[in-house]
Amino acid sequence: MWLDRGFACLAGTALSEHDKSDALLLLSGYVLWEARWRAETAVPPGERSRLAEDFGGTVRDMPQTRELPSLGRALQAGALGAPASSYGSFDFGLARILDGLEVLERASRAQG
Repeated sequence: MWLDRGFACLAGTALSEHDKSDALLLLSGYVLWEARWRAETAVPPGERSRLAEDFGGTVRDMPQTRELPSLGRALQAGALGAPASSYGSFDFGLARILDGLEVLERASRAQG
């Protein structure tokens, strides 16, 4: 089972069992979200998905976006402009999660 394997991978860390379970559920949720996004934006081979290719453009073109000034500024600056289904986005998020878990593990180790 994936959860047992996850605990085994974290066995040598200073994290408490509770922190290990939270970390594993966080990672699982992140991966599930990516899988859901890919499934929802999938198109048959040879076809193109505007949503997957230009998420920012799709959001920008929605009428209600004009009523959301903070989102409008972000879109104007090019946020969400990269292909939303790229592994670069996944890698970015995964790296930030792992960075945070590393900080937590160091703090746990320092507490002894």
